[in-house]
Amino acid sequence: MKTTRKILALLMALTLALSLCGVAFAQTEARPGGGNGNFTDPPADPKTTPSYIIIIDNAVEGETYTAYKIFNVSYTNDASPVTTPEPENDIPGDPDPNSAHTAYAYTILDTSSWWAVVTANNGVSQVPAEVGLGTNFTANGLKFTKTANANEWIVEEASGFNAATFAEVLRNNMPRNPAAAATVTADAGDNEADPPVLGNMTGVVAHNGYKTGSITLNVSSAGAGYYFVDTSMGSLCSLDTTEPSATIREKNSLPALVKTVSNDLEGTYTSSVSEFTSDDVFFRIEVTDGIGTDAALTVHDVMSAGLSFNHDPIIEVNTGAGGAFVPAIENTDYTIKCNGTHSSEAPAHQECTFEIVFNADFMASLDETNVIRITYSADVETDAVIAEEGNPNSAYLTYSNQTSSESTAIVYTYAGAIYKVDGTATSGAAPELAGARFAVTIETPANGDDPAVSTPVYLTQVDPGSATTPAIYVNDYFEGSNIIETPESGAVVLLGFKDQTVLTLTEIAAPTGYNLLSAPVTLTINAQSADTANKSATVTGGATATFIGTYTVIPGKEGDEPLVALNMNPDCGSYQILANSINIIENLTGSELPSTGGIGTTIFIIAGSVLVLGAGVILVAMSVSKRRSEEN
Repeated sequence: MKTTRKILALLMALTLALSLCGVAFAQTEARPGGGNGNFTDPPADPKTTPSYIIIIDNAVEGETYTAYKIFNVSYTNDASPVTTPEPENDIPGDPDPNSAHTAYAYTILDTSSWWAVVTANNGVSQVPAEVGLGTNFTANGLKFTKTANANEWIVEEASGFNAATFAEVLRNNMPRNPAAAATVTADAGDNEADPPVLGNMTGVVAHNGYKTGSITLNVSSAGAGYYFVDTSMGSLCSLDTTEPSATIREKNSLPALVKTVSNDLEGTYTSSVSEFTSDDVFFRIEVTDGIGTDAALTVHDVMSAGLSFNHDPIIEVNTGAGGAFVPAIENTDYTIKCNGTHSSEAPAHQECTFEIVFNADFMASLDETNVIRITYSADVETDAVIAEEGNPNSAYLTYSNQTSSESTAIVYTYAGAIYKVDGTATSGAAPELAGARFAVTIETPANGDDPAVSTPVYLTQVDPGSATTPAIYVNDYFEGSNIIETPESGAVVLLGFKDQTVLTLTEIAAPTGYNLLSAPVTLTINAQSADTANKSATVTGGATATFIGTYTVIPGKEGDEPLVALNMNPDCGSYQILANSINIIENLTGSELPSTGGIGTTIFIIAGSVLVLGAGVILVAMSVSKRRSEEN
């Protein structure tokens, strides 16, 4: 018995270390009913006869847990003669069933639906052709010995028994429609009932969009025995014994998903970036496999209207924690559904930009150290949301009966503005100036052997503006022109730039009657800026210039400081553009001083030159006239 106890302790320690989910035993000191042959049940005491229950910790809401009775437990009383030998080795159990009885046995009938499963190695039956009392054989690390009772066999541990391996055999070779001892679906509703209500979860904890807690399987109708507990998540379960109840832990962990974004395919991926409109951004979804994940898994991706999906994502899986990523195989490991598809798994049939379905065999080939990585690009559209909530791209996964929480990466794009006014005004509000034309460029300074570069910024006019509204231009990569012009309001808003972009504006045509600027001006696009909607300045002549623009306050944003309204679509109404960076630019009239581009002393040089030439001509003429007079 000491040897038996040591074996028991070792096997139980190994079992608890396994990262698989559980098979449980439930047994007791007494149960109602009778046994067969020499193995009988003790008389039932109505005062002490317990219920048979299996408690599952860490159960997941929405998952179904089913207990199947694999082996019976039979006992013999002290006074009963034993004609069938007592098992030499316990099937792992704690506490030892012999602690209350002089003899016991786990038994199975060869008419059981589980008989073919437990007595076959790799699908090949190990049952001898000739069977009689005492006939024995091994299968799956268990020894089966024929008793004197019809169809009954004693089951005990043999060399090489492994709890996790046996559990996997049970799960992978389940008979068709086996009788269940108990089935419950975890429910995280009003769950703190005491005692626990069947299926209702206690101690509920939420994480990553899932809820876990404890549930109870009541197997009293099936009585004491050796139980296998399976879940709809396709998990394995550890082996345990109980007297008269068992607590096992769902050791599966559900797969998790994280979404990130980068400006560059090989760059650093974070939760948000800023980018030019008409340029690409790169998104990455990483799915970390869970323990026991062997059912199909679907990744759902939902892009906002300001982003457009570029097809042909790169889908890879690593070879273990920190291992290299290798390509997954399309139509073998996964399939892609695009173009606004949606799945019945998606919440409320939410329309997805695309879905990627990883098949069950592929998921079963992974373990908890594997990561599936999905990388793809998207265009930032010219009608992307400016500042504010940005342009989100969300992803989530569905697996078994579970839907994960969403993981979101956001692409921001920003705006700047200029306000053209009369700098000669001496009081009141400085008049706005129409007709100023600027060439817009981005200047890249010289760097080592690389010369300085001036790159045109191509812009498409969205709205020409009016006396009360700004002109609107959007960055459009290689479309449109890099020339902008102020309307009567004097205001121009430039949309679709990365944070900290420095634009150079060179005036190529001044408003009628005003002097051309002598030097370019710069406009730095800021995500956050000290410039405000009512930015004001005192112009050269002393008047005040205040940039306000017209606007429509966004519902729910009443506390925000409105800047400029833009009606991109008349059917949708105006929305606020946060042009945080605003430059007030003034033009002057009249003669310009040299410092402002006047001709300076040039006129005097020209006049002096004319006088000198004139004097020279007169001297020559006088000399010629005098010489002729002397000759005559």
